[in-house]
Amino acid sequence: MNAATFDASFIKLRELSFSYDLSGKWLKRLGIENGSVGVYTRNLILWTKAKVGIDPEMAFQPETGVGFKQGIERYNVTPWSMPIGFKVNVTF
Repeated sequence: MNAATFDASFIKLRELSFSYDLSGKWLKRLGIENGSVGVYTRNLILWTKAKVGIDPEMAFQPETGVGFKQGIERYNVTPWSMPIGFKVNVTF
């Protein structure tokens, strides 16, 4: 094994979301049958056996005519991001 070869074993918590169902007479007065609000986030945890700070799913090398070779990092790995969002669902 050379210095540029790593074990790609990993564990990832991809998404976590919480929602709250809204109910009450005030919803009916607004003409809303059901409603909920929520919050979500992605990419909470990434543990890799290699401990090199690279997401094994994002490491690839473009290959002419074939697409991509998975598992090869060539300074093209995007930074780890953790987006947070809000959800509002209503049924009229």
